[in-house]
Amino acid sequence: MKVGVIILTMGVLAPVALGKIPWSQLVDTMKSSAGLAAVIVGIFVAYLGGRGANLLTNQPTIVTGLMIGTIIGVALFRGVPVGPLIAAGILSLFLRG
Repeated sequence: MKVGVIILTMGVLAPVALGKIPWSQLVDTMKSSAGLAAVIVGIFVAYLGGRGANLLTNQPTIVTGLMIGTIIGVALFRGVPVGPLIAAGILSLFLRG
């Protein structure tokens, strides 16, 4: 799982590293309300991912339910399968209060 996160991070940061997105544009974006909201949401999603990793480690059988829910969400509600880790993190909020 850690290797996957590293590869995903490299893919997302590649345009910055290659100079296709200048640092000045990143700084300007962070000054906007949308940029600040994106940082806050990013922090929250990272937190959920950590909770999800713990839940999946402690209760690996729950993956089946998450996958079925993802399939239903994609098939019936035109959703996008973003992964069981965040779904498990959200689930952990309900299970542990």
